[in-house]
Amino acid sequence: MILILENDPAFRKSLATWLVLEGFSVQTAGDGIAGLQLIRSQHPDAVICDLDLPKLNGLDVLKTLRQNASVADTAFLLMSSNPNDKMRCQAQKLGANGFLEKRRMWIQLSLILKSCLSNQS
Repeated sequence: MILILENDPAFRKSLATWLVLEGFSVQTAGDGIAGLQLIRSQHPDAVICDLDLPKLNGLDVLKTLRQNASVADTAFLLMSSNPNDKMRCQAQKLGANGFLEKRRMWIQLSLILKSCLSNQS
């Protein structure tokens, strides 16, 4: 199961629909706190997380996830509308498996997810 953490309802729905069409099962949440609750209860195979979430931003979600032994190995992809090198570097240091620019992510996303999930097997 892929968990999408995205505060924009239209983008969240589009991404979820696209992933389902690609053959993935999907759950969604609109903020970082709700996302962490789902991560802990559902143990997703991968998380696709917006950097600019309300209540708890994407970097804080990632940091918390990596500190929890039961879900620390979960594949985690951060996405942003306005990425920069500092954000990418910070995400990499915290253990993100990838960093996606929203307007360019559609082509890369399926390949990155399949790679991350095959590495877990």
